[in-house]
Amino acid sequence: MHPEMTAGNERGSSGAHVLFATWLGELFDGMDASIYVLVLFPALSELLKTTDHSQVGVVGSYVLAIFMVGWAVGAMVFGCLADYIGRAKTMMITILLYAICTGLCAISQTWQELAFYRFLVGCGIGGEISIGAVMLSEFFKGRSRLHAVAFLSTSFGCGYLIAAVLNLLLGGLGWRWLFLAGVAPALVTVYIRAKIKEPEQFIKVQQIKKVSSGKGRSHFGDVAGFTFLKLFNPENRGKVLVVIGLASTAIIGYWAVLSWIPAWVNQLTGTNAIAERSQTAITMNIGAILAAAFGGVLIERLGRANAFRFAFAGGLISCVSMFLSVKAFGPMLLGWVFFVG
Repeated sequence: MHPEMTAGNERGSSGAHVLFATWLGELFDGMDASIYVLVLFPALSELLKTTDHSQVGVVGSYVLAIFMVGWAVGAMVFGCLADYIGRAKTMMITILLYAICTGLCAISQTWQELAFYRFLVGCGIGGEISIGAVMLSEFFKGRSRLHAVAFLSTSFGCGYLIAAVLNLLLGGLGWRWLFLAGVAPALVTVYIRAKIKEPEQFIKVQQIKKVSSGKGRSHFGDVAGFTFLKLFNPENRGKVLVVIGLASTAIIGYWAVLSWIPAWVNQLTGTNAIAERSQTAITMNIGAILAAAFGGVLIERLGRANAFRFAFAGGLISCVSMFLSVKAFGPMLLGWVFFVG
């Protein structure tokens, strides 16, 4: 085993188990997050009892925005919770939350019900993604961490790919069946419960907290304080704000642009477009998976800052070119979405 992958092994978890568990967790994040994107138009058309694209689009944006608020809330709440009850336990809670609530989306009778369930799905997904990244950083060190995170990044695209295939297979039965399929990720918690132990670093911090509670904080510095507030202390504030800016740009770009592509395909074809939406999503996520898989190599060659510039510029050019040039569903659209991915 690589020497940089041994952190946490004393407690029984190998880097391979942690990587596989976090990859599975984010794989199903991608699947459950993307189901709504794929069925946005048919689902809201039924709930709103209209096929008017402008009306569906407005309400669709409300539901999507509520989902993203849930994502942010979940990342903060479960991120803090993981510092107190443990990473593995919290990850299990987040996966159960987004899996069960994705299933509940299938019984929605109004768009407000759907939005509420999607808020809870967002809470679970936001929590799982943040905790997964933390677990990897605690188990992998140095150069291996870069490639572990790059491999983890393929998972979201793989999840969206699975959602697209499910849409191809189940779309004819109706949009509710796809949400029911979103309950499947709950099974991942069985693997996590059996294979994943808490990182050694977390165990040591918990031990220090127990001792410090009896001796006063002055003996142990700021270890016993509320962890969320430490993000914005003078030492961390600048770096945290830069990361928030970069991450927000990527997330807003993804959900404000790419989430509308399946509904746009409905508009381009003028039909329910089950096969066309699926083909578009599959093609885009093949591009996403390939790029993520080589992300570590790209960062090693270009450096972190230039890799960000390259990816952001590529996304901007591809999206603008696609929306300006594509007027109908066909090979041109599929070619562009590959590069967008």
